[in-house]
Amino acid sequence: MSYINNFIEKSGKYNYAYVSIIINNDIYANPAIIFAESLKKVGCMCDIIALIDNRITEQTIFLLKNFFNKIIKIDLIEINHTNPIQKVILTKINVFKMIEYDKIFLIDVDTIIFTNLDKYFLQTNDTNDEKKIYLPDINNYGFILISPSINIYNKCLKLISECKNNPPKDFNKPFDYIMDKIYTSSNIKKLDITISYDVYSNVDCIQYRKDKPFLMKSECTIEERQRLDHLKV
Repeated sequence: MSYINNFIEKSGKYNYAYVSIIINNDIYANPAIIFAESLKKVGCMCDIIALIDNRITEQTIFLLKNFFNKIIKIDLIEINHTNPIQKVILTKINVFKMIEYDKIFLIDVDTIIFTNLDKYFLQTNDTNDEKKIYLPDINNYGFILISPSINIYNKCLKLISECKNNPPKDFNKPFDYIMDKIYTSSNIKKLDITISYDVYSNVDCIQYRKDKPFLMKSECTIEERQRLDHLKV
């Protein structure tokens, strides 16, 4: 029971959360549902939350409520960028405002979880966690464990404001850029979680990068894609 008490208070409040962001259009609701279901199947003891913007339709919101514990509307943060995803990617910083949680796993929706990851919330507790960020892959900000902080949120806003007017040369991935500025290399910590990319293997989770099963655009034909193990998942 003491282990469970770390996650759920007597009032029923969850101390930790898994969060995904569904913004810009409804298409990312499809993988988000699969992601939420995968978390439930491995038995997580945390809130499962979708952050959405006002471009998500009421019909989609109604559907998402069947899979997520909470649906929270947030304001879209847009910048000038040639890539439509990178143009709104900084909306992710809204997760730092969720200070009602001790820690949050912010995970891209094109992820499927195969094993229970709850233990990492407890393994990363220390007195100075606001200044740290935890990643299974130091080159992947699509899967991060953070301690929410208004201070960090405000720092992000300040950096975004500076970059909007004078974008740096290495601003092709804006969220990665902001995180690298907020967290020093010594404060970026490695998590012992195994992720495979576009390959199905014996790992903790899979993320789809090149060939996403919820998007029709592909270099492969539909028939070829149907034979790929990582798309059968």
